Amino acid sequence: MPDHFLDGYLPYLLHRADSLLSVDLHHELAEEHVQVSEWRVLTVLRDRGPLSIGALAERTMLPQPTVTHAVARLERKGYVARSSGRSDRRQRFVSNTEEGAALASTLVERAAALEDAALAELGADERARLVRVLQELIGGLEERPTSPGSHETSS
Repeated sequence: MPDHFLDGYLPYLLHRADSLLSVDLHHELAEEHVQVSEWRVLTVLRDRGPLSIGALAERTMLPQPTVTHAVARLERKGYVARSSGRSDRRQRFVSNTEEGAALASTLVERAAALEDAALAELGADERARLVRVLQELIGGLEERPTSPGSHETSS
């Protein structure tokens, strides 16, 4: 048992690891004049194709107003476009433009290289195990019914 509660508290450790692993990527994004929320939107659209703002908010783990503002900035930069749904013309979807897809791919490559460098000491098997354990944890938590007092933010 650690001497201090937070030293063994998983949500704190995960957040701290995220912060430390993301520092270099955040610097790279700043050099490209891309905000973290914009990077998440571009990457989710790269991986999942056209999505509604609500689906983007869910997949990026960002509040809907943040996603709406990120999409508006990306649209002004020419990286995303909005289109109407086929069955319901009122429904709007966001997708990457060719320029947005190219930028997303470049940034994903950089993020993967930074992650590889940061986690090189773990080794491939240990890293794969860590990813698998986290995916299982997330899957179990997502299946759990939410209680009235639960919040979407981490501790």
